[in-house]
Amino acid sequence: MCLKKIFYIFLVLITSLLLLFFTAGYYLDTTQKAVKSDILVCLGGGEKLERIKASLSLYKKGYIEQKLILITGGTSFTQQDPMRDDRVHYIASQDKNIKVLYKPLLKNTAEELLDLKAYMLENGFEKAIIVSDPPCSRRIGMFLSIFEFQKEGLEVVVVGTEVKWWNKWNYYKSAIALRLVISEMVKLPYDYVKYAVLKKLGLLEAVERLEDRLDVRSKFYQLMRENIK
Repeated sequence: MCLKKIFYIFLVLITSLLLLFFTAGYYLDTTQKAVKSDILVCLGGGEKLERIKASLSLYKKGYIEQKLILITGGTSFTQQDPMRDDRVHYIASQDKNIKVLYKPLLKNTAEELLDLKAYMLENGFEKAIIVSDPPCSRRIGMFLSIFEFQKEGLEVVVVGTEVKWWNKWNYYKSAIALRLVISEMVKLPYDYVKYAVLKKLGLLEAVERLEDRLDVRSKFYQLMRENIK
């Protein structure tokens, strides 16, 4: 009887893990259709120039009322010279008349969204489009909820890049997609605890100092790159 219970528990566990694996792409991809908005935000990260190309495409289709693209995230080099950022350089090479607001000091998605909220409220903007990769959209939506965008009357839609490597039903066939899905499935609970719980308890700065000291994110990304190719 004991062995039978163990077998059933094992069977349920394996079935649950397989279900989670095969539906993870569908769960993470909550991207929406673009709607007319005041501004557009191209989040940092991603493969090559995929996010900025998608942003420029939406801009050219007339979705941005204020004709303004916010580009977030950068490096110590691009902080000194924005044109060293491939995204800023790409926009300038396509159309020098496009207004770009470059914010290189924002180091992660949470900071990017908190900055976006403050910027929208300060300038009286009500609608924004965020451009990111599809599997990142679930976590972005979580942050929008944690940071109470809707409560402030701010409407934000997350539009995904149309990348060839992404298919939410068979993402595991692409090494890029698989790495990103695993990364997002780890980040979701971690960031929820970090920003929905620890931030409210006043422990966020202590956690971030510990992360920096241990170099947690860099080591995690390196582990993904080395083991999923």
